[in-house]
Amino acid sequence: MKATLNELKSILNTLELYQDGHYYLDIQKLKQAFHPKAHIVGYYKEEQPFADRDQYLESLAAEKSSAESGESSYIKLLSLDITETTAVVKVESLIAGTLFISQLSMLKIDKNWQIVTGLFHGQENNK
Repeated sequence: MKATLNELKSILNTLELYQDGHYYLDIQKLKQAFHPKAHIVGYYKEEQPFADRDQYLESLAAEKSSAESGESSYIKLLSLDITETTAVVKVESLIAGTLFISQLSMLKIDKNWQIVTGLFHGQENNK
């Protein structure tokens, strides 16, 4: 499927909510980005956390935001595969001093895109 400009804008809006939510630890933005039934799984600090959206957001609540630490906000779109109702977005982002490569599966719901699965790999930031 060819993505229309409106579809791309909507997906980029979800990515902005995702990045800003992590950068500022803005739970409301993250709730907008992630579907209530979303699952987040990956590798971080040699662990393999599996969480649903609420567990994931709860784990972030105890963290210090990147904004508070004076870090730069960084996200780079690496790839996008889109159908009429689904999308898989691969991004590189800097969150809390860790470089993440994430594959975000999105579902189009009422003309908006939400992340339903977040698969990530966190690694030391060498940038």
